[in-house]
Amino acid sequence: MPLAAGEAREVRFDVPVTALAYWSGEFVAPPGEYVFHAGPDARCTVTRSA
Repeated sequence: MPLAAGEAREVRFDVPVTALAYWSGEFVAPPGEYVFHAGPDARCTVTRSA
């Protein structure tokens, strides 16, 4: 999605639960809402809010 310099926009998309799971004796994906922050470098974060 193209944005002008300084412009921000909220975007929603579906991510399969299997893409969020990790191995802990079995695949686990904690329940809740996940919030992804995207940007130009590694200082951007991915967080999950319950």
